[in-house]
Amino acid sequence: MIFNTWKKVSYELSIENSIESELPNVCIENNLSNDIYTQLEMISLTLRDLAILRLMRPILKENLTSLVENFYLNLQKEPSLQQIIQDNSTFERLKKTLSHHLGELFDGVIDEQFVAKRQRIASVHARIGLAPKWYMCAFQDLLNGFFIIVENTAYNTKERFEILKAISKILNVEQQIVLELYASDYEQALMKKNEVNLAIVESVRSNSSALSTVAAETNDSISSIVTVLNDLKKCLHIIIHYPMKLFALQRKSNNAYLPLKKIVPNFRKRCN
Repeated sequence: MIFNTWKKVSYELSIENSIESELPNVCIENNLSNDIYTQLEMISLTLRDLAILRLMRPILKENLTSLVENFYLNLQKEPSLQQIIQDNSTFERLKKTLSHHLGELFDGVIDEQFVAKRQRIASVHARIGLAPKWYMCAFQDLLNGFFIIVENTAYNTKERFEILKAISKILNVEQQIVLELYASDYEQALMKKNEVNLAIVESVRSNSSALSTVAAETNDSISSIVTVLNDLKKCLHIIIHYPMKLFALQRKSNNAYLPLKKIVPNFRKRCN
């Protein structure tokens, strides 16, 4: 992992010398949900943290290309992630999107637009089937990159640690918002999928029942047809052989004109 670093000078950079000029440019809007404020409070994210992030923007810009390139190079280690990207976008397009997205994290503003954008990202992740574990891995990779960048700055050790805490906090806010909505969307997607599967199973059961009924009716029809055919066979046998018997009877009796009333009842009897 290779990043550009600020050329170290004979003196150290100082957060305190610059932070006052950035504090007026940062804000946490007061129209957010109570949950968001509680989450920010629980991780101790302050306006000072946001101001520190803004101070880091020039350094981030200097290293942004390397950070993003390494991020997507790392993703390619997992074939399923490559497939998701190829099915839904391109690496080049996503690199531009991530560069812009990271820049926003260092703007020092947490407002409705900030929250809404991360919620949209969560919905996209759920829709394309990105598993949370890969999202978490990707963010840790970003944090690793920031560690290297900050480590090579000219700030003293104490201030480098403070910078890393601010970066860690803003990344954590991002993860909280995304994963909360992602979990909800993912659960809904699973429920819909389960409903579809249940509908398919029910359809198969209904069709199986219908087929069983049709099969039973078909068997009954075949049995009836077989009975009729057997009766026809008997009648055909009589039709074919009875004239021969009649002729023999006539010869035996020397009566060429045997009355039909003696023949027909006998014939009917044989056919029934």
